[in-house]
Amino acid sequence: MSSNKNLILNYVKLIQWKISSQEMKNLKENNYKLYETKISDYVPKFKEEYPFLFKTIINGDDLQILNMYLDNMCDIESGNKTLNEVRNNLGMFLHKKYVEKSK
Repeated sequence: MSSNKNLILNYVKLIQWKISSQEMKNLKENNYKLYETKISDYVPKFKEEYPFLFKTIINGDDLQILNMYLDNMCDIESGNKTLNEVRNNLGMFLHKKYVEKSK
């Protein structure tokens, strides 16, 4: 597993741990701006480097695609897959998940 994948997954766990506290759950419901600020202050470098991922995590969105992305990046780095294979697989996955599902 690449060091970037480990780093990102460790941040994901850290943020999920932080947002699971009752204080953060209450803030999310009652004062989202302060909720976001407190978590941002907790992991400022991560928010700066991965703003979309930061939002995805604090919103409680599905991280299945993140895990797939990280696995595929490791496969590319190790030479097990090409970039085109990853693009095609991801495209098919997203099509099945969002396009076929909505029919």
